[in-house]
Amino acid sequence: MQMKTLEEKEVSKILKDYRIAKKIIELYEDGESAIVEKLTTTNLSKLYGDIALIDIIIDSLDDEIKEFIIKQYLTKKNDKWWLEFYSKSTYYRHKKNAVLSFLEQYNAQISNIYLH
Repeated sequence: MQMKTLEEKEVSKILKDYRIAKKIIELYEDGESAIVEKLTTTNLSKLYGDIALIDIIIDSLDDEIKEFIIKQYLTKKNDKWWLEFYSKSTYYRHKKNAVLSFLEQYNAQISNIYLH
């Protein structure tokens, strides 16, 4: 098993936080009382903003990279999902490309936020 790079760890964390934020908003919108009571307007605004940022980034990626990010980090049901699509070397090449492309877009979006 190959060790995760710092970039892979960063993307994993960003997208894990994204999945959690989406779940919290889903519970909030469903009226889950424990969630509704704990969230302030500021918390909600931040969650919606964080989700929108990642949605923009994902939508800006090339289709192949977008599909890889979704399968690898957002919807995978098992760690070997890629076996039916790629050889091992192709998988790692696509993974590296997807991670670097995602981070490039993420950093560009964050820079835009702080510059404006």
